[in-house]
Amino acid sequence: MAILGLILSVLGVVAGASVPFEPERTQASGSIQVLSTSHVVDFPSSVTMQLQVRSTADISDIQVFYRLGNQSVTSYGYPDFQPGSLVDTSFELRTDGDNFLPQGIVIRYRYVITDTSGGQKLETEEYSVEYLDNSKTWQRLQVGDMDLLFHDRTYEGVESVAEDVTESLRDVKQLLGVTAIRPQRAVILNGERESQASFPPISRTTSDRHVYGGFAFGDLDVFVLADLDRDGMVHEMTHLYMDEALSAPRSHIPAWFNEGLAMYFEDGDKGRVRTVSRASVSGNLMPIRSMERVPGRPDDVGLFYAQSWSIVGYLMDSHDEERMEDLLNFLKRGRSFDPAFDASYGFDVEELDRQWRASVRRGAAISALPDPGTIGTSLIIAGAMAFAMLVILIRRIRGVTAPEGEELLEEEDVEFEQ
Repeated sequence: MAILGLILSVLGVVAGASVPFEPERTQASGSIQVLSTSHVVDFPSSVTMQLQVRSTADISDIQVFYRLGNQSVTSYGYPDFQPGSLVDTSFELRTDGDNFLPQGIVIRYRYVITDTSGGQKLETEEYSVEYLDNSKTWQRLQVGDMDLLFHDRTYEGVESVAEDVTESLRDVKQLLGVTAIRPQRAVILNGERESQASFPPISRTTSDRHVYGGFAFGDLDVFVLADLDRDGMVHEMTHLYMDEALSAPRSHIPAWFNEGLAMYFEDGDKGRVRTVSRASVSGNLMPIRSMERVPGRPDDVGLFYAQSWSIVGYLMDSHDEERMEDLLNFLKRGRSFDPAFDASYGFDVEELDRQWRASVRRGAAISALPDPGTIGTSLIIAGAMAFAMLVILIRRIRGVTAPEGEELLEEEDVEFEQ
């Protein structure tokens, strides 16, 4: 899902503890001097940045500027403090609810401090904190374009899956034209219970049904998976590659295309063919135009994903791959999806809907045809049983009319098999 060499190491953060920084040089400007800086990670609720600073004059203003992941956008806030020559203050960055942040991101921050001595200012160096559940002992592994973070798993097991994923992603990168990308962080969790605190807020019903197995955050270069799953890693990395390749601001990508392309490179159909066929027979297929976004109702999510996979599969398998490449190139240049699609395939999304539905109906009709091998087997079995019954009937008749003294055949004397 989208919101769109290895070092084994233990991350040096103790849950709930303050982590101090020792600057390489004394951070001072005129009369202002930073005495200490630290942070506290309280997963999954917040990150608190702490600062102690002094000056010969009263500290009048403190700003904290911070960036999330590799974003170029900088946000800022104002720590609460009482003006004075010695200030201890902190700034809390919420990471839950509407302010949700995924595990694995790095938060970079710095302070700008002003005192009353003629507007003297000090801008500190940049600090960083890695946002992770500190109750776990995390390990690291870099394979291909993935910087993996995991715990309570064998190094060899994670490495084997990651190498298989990296090989499968070659086709994805070739199609999208991705040649170089900075490592994407992959946080591998250990099951559904752990993922509840690590996934973005979703409805209780959706959570209870375990509808989603992972989330990719393209603007943060990170994805989070509920478990070590090969197809899940391929799926989420495809989302991150797409975000890298199709980042033009005007090229809005509909959800069916985004999710469908990510699923196309997974192994197997995972029951999606059956889901789409049943929806076709019952008249419950979603119009493609209604699939611009992932539906909110959990009952609709499964069909949405199955249809998205089927639609993109139809485009890839029933039309020249060059058309898909043309579409992706138009999107890279910032063209909006509908005109890019029309120019690439020579028909619009409504015509795609008609063509795809026709192909689904044909597939459903073929699936409904009886298997000739099954029919033949059934006829053989039925014939054998009829013959056996005929033998029994004939022998009974012979037994009734047999001459006196002739031994009658018992039914148990007749053996037959299918």
